[in-house]
Amino acid sequence: MSSAVRFAGGELLVENGALVGVRGRSAKTVDRAVQLCRKFTGREPETLTVEDVPEGTPEVLVVLGELSGLQYASNKFDGKKREYFHETRRPRARLCSNAAGDRLFIVGGKMRVRPEGLVG
Repeated sequence: MSSAVRFAGGELLVENGALVGVRGRSAKTVDRAVQLCRKFTGREPETLTVEDVPEGTPEVLVVLGELSGLQYASNKFDGKKREYFHETRRPRARLCSNAAGDRLFIVGGKMRVRPEGLVG
C-alpha cells in the first residue's frame, strides 16, 4: 500500500503541483499529517486524498498501512484471559493515525464485532 494522508470531506488545494492546503482544514493539522507520514515512511506521501470516514474520526488521518491481522488479549466468554489472532480478508482495513501521531484508528475492511467475536 502506498503512503497516504487522507482527509474527511473538503477539497485539496493545489498550486503549481504542490499541496497548499485542504479547504476547511487547519493548515497546521495538514502539515503535521504530511510530516508524520514522511517520518513514518521515510519518503513523501504518494497520495493525498479526500474521502468519507466514519463519524467521530479525526478530519485528517495518516494511513500507516493495511492490517494483515489483528491480535489482542481478552477475557471474553469465560473470564480467562486468552490471546486472539484474526487474519484479515480483502479489502483489508487500514491502520491510521491522527496528525499528532498519538491515536490509532482502524478504517474500512470487512471485520465486524459480533456476539461470537470478531468476524470477517
